[in-house]
Amino acid sequence: MADITINDVNQEQAALAEAFLVDWLKVNYPSMDLSEGRVLRDILIRPAALFYALNQTNIQTIKNSMSVEAILGNVEPVDDEVVDLTVSNFKLTRIPGATSTGKIAIVLSTLRTTSVPVGTTFTLGTLVFVTESSFVGVTTSDAVLDSTTQRLITQRTDGNYSFIIDVVASEAGAQYAVRRNTTFESVSPAIPSMITAYASEDFTTGQAEETNQALMARFQQAISPAVYSGRTHIASKLLAVNNSIRMLSIIGYGDPEMLRDRHNIFAVSHGGKADIYVRTRDYPQTILVNKTATLVDATTKTFQVTLGRDDAPGFYTVESVLPAAAPQDQGSLEVTSVTKGLDLSQVTNEFVPEIATLIEGAYSRYQTAVIRFVDPNNDGSGSLSYDVYVNHMPGLVDLQDNSINRDNRNPQADYLVRAPIPAYASVGMTIQYTTSEVPNADSIKQAVADAVNALNFSLGQLPASIIHDAVYTVLDKRYAVVVSPLDIYCRIHKPDGSVVAIRSPNGITAPNEPENCVTSRTMLFYLTPASVDIVLQRVQTLPV
Repeated sequence: MADITINDVNQEQAALAEAFLVDWLKVNYPSMDLSEGRVLRDILIRPAALFYALNQTNIQTIKNSMSVEAILGNVEPVDDEVVDLTVSNFKLTRIPGATSTGKIAIVLSTLRTTSVPVGTTFTLGTLVFVTESSFVGVTTSDAVLDSTTQRLITQRTDGNYSFIIDVVASEAGAQYAVRRNTTFESVSPAIPSMITAYASEDFTTGQAEETNQALMARFQQAISPAVYSGRTHIASKLLAVNNSIRMLSIIGYGDPEMLRDRHNIFAVSHGGKADIYVRTRDYPQTILVNKTATLVDATTKTFQVTLGRDDAPGFYTVESVLPAAAPQDQGSLEVTSVTKGLDLSQVTNEFVPEIATLIEGAYSRYQTAVIRFVDPNNDGSGSLSYDVYVNHMPGLVDLQDNSINRDNRNPQADYLVRAPIPAYASVGMTIQYTTSEVPNADSIKQAVADAVNALNFSLGQLPASIIHDAVYTVLDKRYAVVVSPLDIYCRIHKPDGSVVAIRSPNGITAPNEPENCVTSRTMLFYLTPASVDIVLQRVQTLPV
């Protein structure tokens, strides 16, 4: 919080201090004129009382900021700098704010050298992105003398041209994580011959500076020994490796979802194994993997690519497949099948967790895949280079490598890090309002997405009440109302490769299928603002 000033003083406390000083002076100096409006009262006593109240507020702030109990209880006021010093005694530091970054494709109608000056802004609703350096789109590869600022303009399949530039969000915050193919609404200053501009990749997830409440949520884990032992200790260890972990769930001995410790003739759990489901960002990231394809059927023009375990560790879904360097906003070739598998060979001579089936190893860094697709414009004589866009939860490799490292791993244990079972959600709603001012749909969508993505493993469901509550944090409920029922839709991608679709107006509950590693302790909901559909209806009311 900002430094406390005289304007922040509690007036009731100041009035009590003033009354105390007046009473004390009357007793000790009865001849003084301490009436309202007199010099002594207005010029000396009242300011003294204000500064006394200010000092008391500062003292209480320091006390609150140095008390773990007060901080955990969210007691106000607190001083962030003192809180930082307090938690530093436990080797914990506040996560700083980070701005989202990404790449934008500039689509041109003509092939011409094009400049994008430093400070050019791209807007998307209330979100603003800016170029931190100037870029020049050039027409030949020979003209690219400095790839950091000079970008080659390439021809698109639709006859237009495009080149890529880098932008940074104007401020920190998770709402700036723009999804791939999102079209920006305006550019300033205007770029000559520009038709449109869109995100050529998922932007990195920015984040606001960690709040005291979020810092304290990590505090209890941070004070635990960072070792692979109990659940709290494992969480502390993993946070030391990756402090961007949002939430995690640890499945172990005695849990019905633990299948890997039953590899014996009696199929009885014998312990010594743990599956660690980790969420490292609010929404999975889409990345590009360039692969060389193999023609498998010339008649149908079917091609095949293989994703190794290091190409997109633990990926969820294949979003699109396109010829190499083809514009991403052109959709996708037809993907006919995605067959996932496992690569359990040793990694740098380290221990490999015991995994018997795909259900046990899906969404881990050991997962592989064979992808088949149809390219009607290629009979096998054309380029075999293809761009595969896959959706994944980043950060699994470092966490897995740390858990199997000989110096870290409990010699009697076996740890497997996995991305949560994904439940991709979408929400539809109608909002009626009575004021002349139209509700901000973008703010509502972001609030709903934030609320859904904040649902932890401990809840195991996406109730309609969570969505209503999120909407009303943005709306003034006196003048607007969410019309029931909602349309809540969810696609759950199970480890066995099956996809289950669930629709309900009241909410979605995680399936209880421990034999398939799908329960509330392994599954999380993912919702982007773009997947929130809002219909705004103005309602006329009778004058009162």
